[in-house]
Amino acid sequence: MRNQRGTRTVYVMMKTSAAVLPSRVTNMRRTTLIGVWLSVGGLMASCSMFPRTPLATPGPPGTAGVSDLRIFDEGGLTFSYPATWNELHFPVNGSFSHLIATLATVSVPVPCATTVDPSFTTIDCHDRFQLTPDSLVVEISEGGSPGFDISRLPAGAIAMRVDGQPAYVENLTADDPEVGADVIRTWTLSNPGAVDNFFSISASIRGPDLGPIEDQLTALIASLRYDPPVPKSSGATQIPAPSP
Repeated sequence: MRNQRGTRTVYVMMKTSAAVLPSRVTNMRRTTLIGVWLSVGGLMASCSMFPRTPLATPGPPGTAGVSDLRIFDEGGLTFSYPATWNELHFPVNGSFSHLIATLATVSVPVPCATTVDPSFTTIDCHDRFQLTPDSLVVEISEGGSPGFDISRLPAGAIAMRVDGQPAYVENLTADDPEVGADVIRTWTLSNPGAVDNFFSISASIRGPDLGPIEDQLTALIASLRYDPPVPKSSGATQIPAPSP
């Protein structure tokens, strides 16, 4: 979703949506959807991909640890993150993707804005937050695409393992000046429940002091576990690790 930040695409809901690849999972949040359905006497809008009145809901308070950490446990993933980060939930769901949660050190407005006209409804979803110096916003999402293979690395990706399962990490270009990110770091993780599905953890980061933020993200990924745990004897562990 984040390789083309700021890009907006227009979809007509009468047309079948294409499958979403990992690099497009977070781009679903930045698309403009115009739904136009014919009805007797005129045009009637119907936007089922996103709720008409999206609301942000805070996440659970978490559990503070000796290092002032909170525990995230949702959507099949569990990990620790700094207690100073805020956890938010927005109802952003596509045909092939689902935003599980957002973690942030800055204020994050509701990403989707709805405009209702007499003949159609427009829902505009994109990043509306602005990073301040030494801040970040992390999006945790789940997606899928027929034929997706975790062992096929995108250009520039680095293979790794997360909780024993194949994964890879990418540094993507930040091209939305309004957001103000210096770098976008995205981890794509295996989904043990379905080989053509995946999890994505994408962090928009702004410096100038990137070191401490990168250390926090490294610790987050190192702490990540699947919930429920992946049985060591399951077929999921047989997925070959990607070649660097």
